[in-house]
Amino acid sequence: MIRRHMENPNVLRRFGAQLTGVEALTRPCCPRVVLITVFALFALILAAQPSTAVAAPVAAGAQDFIQSIANETVSLLQDESLQTEQRTERLGRLFNRHFAVEEIAQFVLGRHWRTASESERETYVELFRDFIVFGYAQRFGDFAGERLRVRGASAVDDNTAIVNSEIVRPGQQSNVRVDWRVMETNGSFQIHDVVVEGVSMAQTQRSDFAATIRQRGSVAGLNQALQQKVAQLRQQLGLTG
Repeated sequence: MIRRHMENPNVLRRFGAQLTGVEALTRPCCPRVVLITVFALFALILAAQPSTAVAAPVAAGAQDFIQSIANETVSLLQDESLQTEQRTERLGRLFNRHFAVEEIAQFVLGRHWRTASESERETYVELFRDFIVFGYAQRFGDFAGERLRVRGASAVDDNTAIVNSEIVRPGQQSNVRVDWRVMETNGSFQIHDVVVEGVSMAQTQRSDFAATIRQRGSVAGLNQALQQKVAQLRQQLGLTG
């Protein structure tokens, strides 16, 4: 079980309050714990620092992979020619490439994945992706000089590594620990989880979605809540297509 506690409660208040269940999906302007990864991912824009030594090939590859995302994100955020819709679309492509979207979505849905229809699964995965991508896009302007320092990486097994890093916040005495769970498949790396100060994105979202399903009674109810939240995010971004 991934440890889920906050060493500094102010960290969550800085990155967004925790809400659970359907309230978390439908309440206006509610930053999600899952969207803590916004700041973990896009803190990469300012500096992915050289790291300490790594011990195994998968760890070295995973570390290089995380650092490469920094360069891609820099290009995305510094391109002033992009309109909001273009930037959001490119962000979606970045997310699809670098995150194991379907695997994360399936884990988050838990046992309900097995009982959902094929149509419900397809709808859910697409809404899950949009929920995160539009949430990221909404917060492009929320950064205040944070930078990410990669501290090192360690192999879990032949195909999995944990990349350790921290977000350095200007004017703050404490940094924010961010660990990336990265897996290699056929020579390609993807992120399967982000853990911020001990809080797992995937595990937290799993608990929240389970609460929504309990309240709404079905995966179809969860999809409806996600659809409402995605529509809200699109409106806030000014997207009409």
